[in-house]
Amino acid sequence: MGNCTLSSPLEPLPLTGPGQIHIKRDDLIHPQWGGNKWRKLKYHLEAYRTGSFNRMISYGGIHSNHLYALAALCHEEGIPLTARIRGHPPVPLTPTIQALMQWKVNIECLGNVDYRQEKHQFSIQGSTLVIPEGGSDELAIRGIRELATEIRQSLPDVSQVFVPVGSGGTLAGLVGGFGPKIRITGIVPMKAPTLGEDLCRRFPILSERSNWHLLHDYHLGGFGKYHPEILRVMVDWQAKYGIPLDPVYTAKMALAMEDLLQQGYFDQADQVVLIHTGGLQGTEGFFNAYRHRINPATARKNDRGFRKMH
Repeated sequence: MGNCTLSSPLEPLPLTGPGQIHIKRDDLIHPQWGGNKWRKLKYHLEAYRTGSFNRMISYGGIHSNHLYALAALCHEEGIPLTARIRGHPPVPLTPTIQALMQWKVNIECLGNVDYRQEKHQFSIQGSTLVIPEGGSDELAIRGIRELATEIRQSLPDVSQVFVPVGSGGTLAGLVGGFGPKIRITGIVPMKAPTLGEDLCRRFPILSERSNWHLLHDYHLGGFGKYHPEILRVMVDWQAKYGIPLDPVYTAKMALAMEDLLQQGYFDQADQVVLIHTGGLQGTEGFFNAYRHRINPATARKNDRGFRKMH
């Protein structure tokens, strides 16, 4: 991979309603470490290459998109990686964990208390570079600012940007990367009523700017939970627009967009961009977890789409 610069296309979305809707297809950057993960990890890799390091440590759960992408990058770069997983052994063999094992990642389990204490740290511990959960820190924000620059170059009249929110680094980078007149909306995929306050404490830029807000109405029962509308929008967007969505983050952003358009949320002059943050590797684990509740034909269709992309 080297020091290459990767970008992604900005595509129009023929959704019905006022305004022009576009989608930034960061999922097309790479099938394993594409999406916002490449943006967030780019400068961690640069720091590793230019420093005196011999391994990385990072944090995540058993379905972590961040750990999956980081493990793929470390495997390609020949970087030893330790993944500190939230939970107690034995670790369930999810597709994500199986991929980490295939890429020779050293897996350590942390109890909830230790995990909460460590997960947000970005530090240098001797010859080890420690990356926080989700990769979200100042280096990540630097990478996401480049995403904002790409969007402005492709669509100078952009007025609103929508993005799913997890650990918050992508939201913070977008808020910092765009001017104060561009509205940034984060779609929250979990039950987290205090998330805004938590993110302001972690990312000073969010306390300094007022051009962003969070929408909490589209979690559909909680983080990673099953809901038939999630499958419905995944099937619809794949069939109508050729866009695969993941069931945890981007499907909920798509549902929010459909609902807001029906409400007349946008003005005719609005130029709206959705950020496709990738995370498609989580689809297989989601279907495995909820297979007993999912129509078999739908599961097969989405599984085929997932495997085709990989």
